[in-house]
Amino acid sequence: MAHNILSTAALFAAGPDAFPLSPDLPQADTGGADLRTERIQTMLTDLETRQQHLKHHPVYSASADIKHVRTFMEHHVFAVWDFMSLLKVLQGKLSTMSTPWVPAEDSLAARLINEITVNEETQEVTPGVYMSHFELYLKAMDQLGANSAPIRCVVRMVRQGAAKTLTDLQDSMEVCQAPLEARKFVTTTMELSEAPVHSAAAVFLFSRESLIPLMFRTILEELGDKAELYKRYLEVHIEIDEEEHGPMAMRIVKRLCGDNETKWNEAHRDAKRAIKARNDLWDAIYEKFTATTDEAERHSERRCTMAEDPPRPPTHHQQFLGGADAADGPAGAPNSGATFLMMTLAAAIYAGLR
Repeated sequence: MAHNILSTAALFAAGPDAFPLSPDLPQADTGGADLRTERIQTMLTDLETRQQHLKHHPVYSASADIKHVRTFMEHHVFAVWDFMSLLKVLQGKLSTMSTPWVPAEDSLAARLINEITVNEETQEVTPGVYMSHFELYLKAMDQLGANSAPIRCVVRMVRQGAAKTLTDLQDSMEVCQAPLEARKFVTTTMELSEAPVHSAAAVFLFSRESLIPLMFRTILEELGDKAELYKRYLEVHIEIDEEEHGPMAMRIVKRLCGDNETKWNEAHRDAKRAIKARNDLWDAIYEKFTATTDEAERHSERRCTMAEDPPRPPTHHQQFLGGADAADGPAGAPNSGATFLMMTLAAAIYAGLR
């Protein structure tokens, strides 16, 4: 349980210079009906249509097929991973991560981002067992038989220092055979994470924390009784993001943008770009679903056509070889008569050379 260590009277008796804040940041989070509240509502209204489109994206209904769930996870895991990168960038900008240490310019923003980080990076998934949500997602992939080799390869290369720049990271993802669509999404996230802190915070809020519950709830409805760990991952994020992390992220954005109209415009612009990147990723995954379905249907039609075609009478040559041409049977099926004859001829030739 948290305890207040100073009374309000003692705090202000210490004088204003004892707890320095940036002059651009509000010294109290009153949540009043001011420009900050109006601008956040304007952004929510404008971005709602884009978020609703993602909520009803056809990629979720196609995920009812377990093969499609695997494909979806093999792409989405990169968004789970780069979420943590975006979060850590924000933590570094809002709190002090360097030495020698100095107090954060906005202690409340630092507190909020640190609380979010603790939960995302070290969630207690079962009594006494802690792991990041990314690691939980990997376990869910393993349970479903999804291919996690590319993302594990990327993480390993990053750990070994092979991705010090964005170009290095792009090269690492290509070497690890990460899906092209996922690579594009990660690139956008990394670019936006380097934007001014108020824009990066808006990206975090509008394209992640307030959007994830909308998307994940729809996925849950399609999964049914499949994928226990995956469902647990989705349920945790819906609950935490709606009740805790989303409101925390909104408070951070309001504090960072303050009464600065330019900052609000920049935050709005970058949030829209991030949501578009998510939609592009979903579109690309859905196209893979439909391409796979179309190919399966064409393959099925070819098999049906072959089964319906009446067999052609064998030629004299085919009768001599002991079977019909390979074209008259299943593709690639061995012809036992021809194989036997060729083996016999090969043995005879070899015997004659000895």
